[in-house]
Amino acid sequence: MLSFSLPQRRLFSLLGAIFLSLLITKLMTFLPQWPIWVERNAQSVWALLASPELDARFVVVDIDENSLRRVGAWPWSREVMSQLSENILEKGASVLVVDAVFPDTRHGDQGFKKLLSGQQVVLAQIFSNDINNSKLANQGVLRGASLVPGCPLNGVVQSNSFLANTINLGQFPVGHISASVDQDGTIRHFPPLVCYEKQIYPSLMLAGLSALTGTSNSWRWARGNSWWGPDAWALSDDLPGIRIPMDKQGLARLSFLRKRSSYSAISAYEVLDKSSRISFDGAIVILGASAFGLADSIPTPLSGLSTGMEVHLQIGSALLDQQFTFTPQLAWLIPVLLGGLVSLLMIFWVLKTNKKAAWIIGFACLFALMEWSLFVLGVKFLSWWIPPLALMIYTTSLGILLVIYAYRKSSQDKNLISQHLASFIDPDVAKDLEHRTLSSEALIEQRSITVLVIDIQGFTHYLEKHTTEINTNLLQTFFLVTTNFAQKHGGVVDNLIGDAVMILFNANGFCPSHANAALDCAADVANWSKGYLEDPSRQLNVAMGISTGLAMVGQLGSKVRRTHTAIGIVVSKAFRFEKLCRDLKQRIIVSQETMVAALGQDYLETSEVLNTKGVSYRYYGEVPLRGFSGVFKVYVA
Repeated sequence: MLSFSLPQRRLFSLLGAIFLSLLITKLMTFLPQWPIWVERNAQSVWALLASPELDARFVVVDIDENSLRRVGAWPWSREVMSQLSENILEKGASVLVVDAVFPDTRHGDQGFKKLLSGQQVVLAQIFSNDINNSKLANQGVLRGASLVPGCPLNGVVQSNSFLANTINLGQFPVGHISASVDQDGTIRHFPPLVCYEKQIYPSLMLAGLSALTGTSNSWRWARGNSWWGPDAWALSDDLPGIRIPMDKQGLARLSFLRKRSSYSAISAYEVLDKSSRISFDGAIVILGASAFGLADSIPTPLSGLSTGMEVHLQIGSALLDQQFTFTPQLAWLIPVLLGGLVSLLMIFWVLKTNKKAAWIIGFACLFALMEWSLFVLGVKFLSWWIPPLALMIYTTSLGILLVIYAYRKSSQDKNLISQHLASFIDPDVAKDLEHRTLSSEALIEQRSITVLVIDIQGFTHYLEKHTTEINTNLLQTFFLVTTNFAQKHGGVVDNLIGDAVMILFNANGFCPSHANAALDCAADVANWSKGYLEDPSRQLNVAMGISTGLAMVGQLGSKVRRTHTAIGIVVSKAFRFEKLCRDLKQRIIVSQETMVAALGQDYLETSEVLNTKGVSYRYYGEVPLRGFSGVFKVYVA
């Protein structure tokens, strides 16, 4: 179960990352190139899904370079076109779809007209529309209007001019070949229906399907009635199983589910040769041109150089298979739900793991790949076209922002750990440890140091008379004061032992006057004690021992438990001097080595060798120390 509480600051940081990711994604959508980026990112799906299997339902009769060399330059005479069309039908074509317009009157029109009257040949006508606003000449006579009256003002492409076939060719099936070209010149959509003067005209392949089935031209527009369906449909009452999804602009998305190699092509010259043994076996034949200068060369998602025939072939296959892709009316809900889920998972990943930044970026890239994969699956199994680019940008930008957040939090945590570590050991030592590999090796060195041990006299008796809170406050104040004085004079609080403090001078870093620093620190503590510990309400005092000498300073222990300290006789002597204060009834006992280091040999054994901050240090004499042989010369204050 995902349940954890977040500090308010961290919560705002994570919400800020989500907001910035949404803002970045939204700003990207305002760029003029955004629609093309979306299409180019999504169109690679066709390379994955396009089938190489031969579609025997369609055959191309190609007016190629060889045909032009043998028959002559284009345009061919009406007699040649009549002969070519007749041969195609005689060789078994179920219907002939001609990707060409014949607007001018020519010799031989009557023979071509007779062939067209059989209703097995479908010619083309072109409309200029709101997507391609170039004006056409309104030449020829429009035919092929739907028998369904009326034309909606919205949802169907509206035309302002046309180019049609000459009136001399009579009555025949016809469909438009009007194109919808994107900003980058690529054809990804087509208008199944076009409105001109309040009449609906179907596209070439829709007219071809009506001619193939022998049904009337009853194509019409219908509003989509499902949130998970398209905005509208192009359908025919005579073909109830056939319909084409359209968007609000009246465009249908081309489905490139067949590779170019899926369609067989035959040279038009071979078909004109009656002796050739060609059989179309009931296929739908599309007559078009690929010859240089004749073909309407266009880029498509499958190729940078395609012909209009290829577009008609893809429309025909998708029409018969009912495999048009479309954007559902509630398409916006899918990215919202996926984006929310991705946000939760990524934030959970950041909060619940301690992975490095590369892992977070990898996680974001994995989600972006998953989003694109879901898009592919949606196209394949649901025919949903929901481009993933915006969601991928959101996921990636969120990943980058979470990396920044994680790096910043890691730095803050590291600084916090360093601050905590520095409160237990010297800050310089803590910084040094940050750059060392953890090991069980002893890291020590020999140094000349001064040790100051401070203890509260009478504290055990004080404990018995006061509450735990009062005792704790007293100790906390004592530790704060002694730590501040140690830092002031360049010392390091090495250890807190009960009501005692051990301070080291020159144990880390460089402090050449460490003996003087220790004496000054002890004087500050003594003066503070007079005003605080020796107050009548407390009646406490301090005992301090100071010793100077060589010690082994550094880190000891294993990987599991290590300590930074000083080891040597100088440390033991300082603790013994502190204990001796009670017997000698003195506040401070200082070793001879400390006085020599502080004042030099010439000042020794005088009645008053040093006065600092109101505290006078004088020679006391020789004293024995428990655990040591011999006696030691000491100074007291």
